[in-house]
Amino acid sequence: MSKNRHTYIPVLGSIATIGLVLYIRNLFKIQLTTDEKEAIYNGNIILKPNSKILAITVYPDDLNLYVGGTLKHLGQRNCDITVINVVNDGKCMSLRNLIQNRQTKQVKAANVLGIKDTKLFHLPSMDLKKIENIKPMLENAFLDIKPDIIFAFDFLYPFNALKYSNHMNVGRIAHRASSVLKNTKCQFAFYASSRPNSIVDITTTLEDKICAVKCPQRQLRFRESLYKRGIRRLARYSANRTILNYGETFRLNKI
Repeated sequence: MSKNRHTYIPVLGSIATIGLVLYIRNLFKIQLTTDEKEAIYNGNIILKPNSKILAITVYPDDLNLYVGGTLKHLGQRNCDITVINVVNDGKCMSLRNLIQNRQTKQVKAANVLGIKDTKLFHLPSMDLKKIENIKPMLENAFLDIKPDIIFAFDFLYPFNALKYSNHMNVGRIAHRASSVLKNTKCQFAFYASSRPNSIVDITTTLEDKICAVKCPQRQLRFRESLYKRGIRRLARYSANRTILNYGETFRLNKI
């Protein structure tokens, strides 16, 4: 009986590992809605040189994780990049001097990626329940910046792992606020999308992305090597079934 039990343990361990991998893939499931050639072409549209870029995020670490490699490319192409961080208080209010600490780290991440301007709305998380309050703030930012590309969270087709109300609400209100730009050529590049139609090759900017992701971490719960490995695997998975090694995917959509 003991022998059979020892035989089952490795088998059960393998089954559990396979199950975990499948579960994680489902959480970050990506299905290109166009063919590879068009997806790469759309990615090149996003990377147009000398563009005005506006990237909107709830928390800065989300933007670095899903758009970091692309933002680095845009910085290298002489694009004028502005980031709007809607929430600036973090999720753990017990940490001393948290806001100042996060601002310092955001500046470091911005320097890595070539971001010239970061705007802070300074809203605590609970205020996002009154989400309509940020609509006029975003409208003013849109009219002031007049962006060519707006990066925002995909509120229609988000990753299963990221179906949080704050993320989806900010993405939704950003899309509504963009009506002030309806007569322009501005486009949305929705990130963290499960149904993207664009892919950007981040093979040459992956290390910068990893560095930027580490900058705003509130506290590293795991070893640094695990974060690096996870970021590389996500970028590799995003480029799956294409000729690219590492990528970031977006749902490119006209206003």
